[in-house]
Amino acid sequence: MSTNVKNHYKTANLEKALAQLQAFCATPHPTQIEIAGIIQAFEFTFEQFWKAIKHFAENQGYLSNSPRSALKQGLKLEYFSDEKTWLKMLEDRNETSHVYHEQLAHEIYERIVTRYLPEFLKAAEKLRQSATVP
Repeated sequence: MSTNVKNHYKTANLEKALAQLQAFCATPHPTQIEIAGIIQAFEFTFEQFWKAIKHFAENQGYLSNSPRSALKQGLKLEYFSDEKTWLKMLEDRNETSHVYHEQLAHEIYERIVTRYLPEFLKAAEKLRQSATVP
């Protein structure tokens, strides 16, 4: 499979996940069930991001074996610049994957809508630009 085809596949999965998260976040006054869905969409979107970053970093000769190492490579490659937010995303993704606590879920939901979604949108644009290999 050519690099451009692999790049397209990675960005297509990411774009689908991001579009779904964006649509879910547009829900005014979400219920607890909707918040749980938004958090799950965030988890999936985060997974697609770190895997896409890992893929693009590997195309440039950088190896990443984990989400944290992929994020470090993404920072080096300037796919994003707000390291603190991305590390908090990783922490929140880990929290929501293992434990459910209503207050924590609401706090994470607020971060998804106010901080994480805008950061995802900026990083997606950078990855789109990187998807086309000369």
